[in-house]
Parts: sequence; C-alpha cells; structure tokens
Amino acid sequence: MNRRLTVLAVCFAWHFSATFAYAQGYESSYLTVFGWSKDGKHWAFGEQGDYSGGAVYGETVRAYVIEAAKNKFKKKFEKQITEATVEDESLIESQLKTYSQNVKAKLKAMGITGIMGKEVYKKPAMKWTVGDIEYKQFGSKDVTFGAGGKQYELRLKDEIIRDEEDPWSTQSKFALSIRQKGGAWTAMQEDKNPWRHFIAYNIVYVAVSPDGKHVAVLIEAIQVAFENAKIPHYKAVTGKLP
Repeated sequence: MNRRLTVLAVCFAWHFSATFAYAQGYESSYLTVFGWSKDGKHWAFGEQGDYSGGAVYGETVRAYVIEAAKNKFKKKFEKQITEATVEDESLIESQLKTYSQNVKAKLKAMGITGIMGKEVYKKPAMKWTVGDIEYKQFGSKDVTFGAGGKQYELRLKDEIIRDEEDPWSTQSKFALSIRQKGGAWTAMQEDKNPWRHFIAYNIVYVAVSPDGKHVAVLIEAIQVAFENAKIPHYKAVTGKLP
C-alpha cells in the first residue's frame, strides 16, 4: 500500500473515534450541532474532517455562529491541523482536541451552551466513502414539521452540472424555501449561479429556536475528493418562521 493510501486508511480509522461535541444534540464524526443561544438569536454548528480525502494526514476543524434572523455569520472558527501545518505528526491528534475544546469554550462565552430548542427533523449524517464505493444520504429534499401548533414545509431544490469523467469540474447551486402548510413559499436562501462544487444535497437536520420564532436547517452537501472519496460538508440556513 502506498503512503497516500496508508494515510487514507489511518485517517478513516481515527476519524470515527474523534469527538467534537456537547453530550446532547446531533453528533457525528463530521457534524456537531451546538444549538441556540438562550434568547434564540444565534445558532451554532461545527464540522470536522479530513477534507482532502486522505491526501494529507490530519483534519480541519470548523465552527460557525449564525445570526438566526439574518441567516448571516456572526463568528467563524477554522483551523487546519495536518502534516502540512504541524512539524511533528504525533502531535496532530492532541492539537485537534485542544483546538476543539478551545472553540467550545469560546462558544459558551458567546452564550451557546447546548440549548437545542425543538429538534423537529434529524437524520443520520452520511459516512464518507472511498474509491468507487457508493455513498448513501439519509435526509430528504422535502420536510414537513410542526411547531407552535402550526405545520410547516421546507423545500430544497438543486441544480447539478457534472461531468462523470471529471467530478472536480462539478458546478452546482441550491435553493431552500419555507411555508406554512398550504401557504405561499418564502425563499430562505437561493444561489443565483451554480458556483459550488458539490454533487448532491439533502436536508438532514431542522430545529426551532427556544422562543419558537426562528428555524435552523442543515443541508448535507457531498464533495468528491482525493481518489474519488465522497465527503460530506454542511451548510446552514436560518430564518424566521413564516
């Protein structure tokens, strides 16, 4: 086995034993939901993984705090801890753990203390695959949920322009809309042009804020990486309930 494939195997085994999460909520090796601020104005989530797909040993840690009403980032945390950034590879795992703990402490200082609100839709995160192994997503493009005695519908649409022989050239976009059941659709987010490099999208998580005024939606987007690995990324969309 060559070095790159060996790195891929090591990252795969280690990745699923890593943790970066509160004890409650939605957790996976890639995705962590940190939840709402007490006043429901901010919502946070994180993702962590080897986004090279094994080309470089190590991982990247990301966390985002979002202004729920505006669907706008308030704060981003990101650090790549790999063989490209750390001289001693034996320190990578400990540095990942330390950085993740520091991020969690900063989130708590910002009022993100693990309040999950009402989790109304929750599906397993995709496990990344290597080579030609088929990947499987568990979410959906259409979600119906109840909150505050009302029924709501989410609709995710995407457009994928993909060359099967050159997946790196993929261009795509998505649009997410919401409505009270049977009412008019309101756009929560809509890409104007296909600029993203993902081959598939699905809704995997929806939560309503503690005050019942806002909703947070997580969209799982699939990237093709080194040696045809399929790796999930997560995109959040937030807004007011109609």
